[in-house]
Amino acid sequence: MSRFAEGTDPEYIKKINEGLYAEGMFRDTPLPPSTKSAGYMGIPKIGWIAIIGVLGYFAYTKGMFK
Repeated sequence: MSRFAEGTDPEYIKKINEGLYAEGMFRDTPLPPSTKSAGYMGIPKIGWIAIIGVLGYFAYTKGMFK
């Protein structure tokens, strides 16, 4: 028994474990079909387009493309 569970009733621990790890509780749980990716670093594609656009605008105003 871990130090965290010291002094805890073993019957209580058994009851909790049976509830948590019951047959099929956490196994074979499919993801919903509408699961989408959040994009690179959590920013959606439109956000990256906007960031690149703003950086391109500032580079253009500073004369980097002349």
